[in-house]
Amino acid sequence: MASRSKPSVISKGTIHIGHLEREIKHDVATYRQYKAEDEMKKRAIHVSKDYDEFRNFVSASQLKPTSGREVSSLFSGASGSLASGSSARSRKIQGGQVIGGLGDIIQRRKDTPN
Repeated sequence: MASRSKPSVISKGTIHIGHLEREIKHDVATYRQYKAEDEMKKRAIHVSKDYDEFRNFVSASQLKPTSGREVSSLFSGASGSLASGSSARSRKIQGGQVIGGLGDIIQRRKDTPN
């Protein structure tokens, strides 16, 4: 594939294992992306109505399906999820209760009568 700035084989035939490993991982990832896009092009050419739809199919070829467990963990307060507030910066603590962020919004919707 593409040449790198540092060679994996250093002077006198010495092999830099760490660099070689990174280079192989990069090349494998590049090849997998190429194959996924190529396969999607072959499928999308038969079902796309126009070029924009074809392009969208191909650009989404690397996306992986989200499981129901992953989606529900966003709202369950699991560690590292949005509900735990790891990405919410507008949170305040009042009387031991967290106010603001996605978790607070979800809780308020649950508490609101229909």
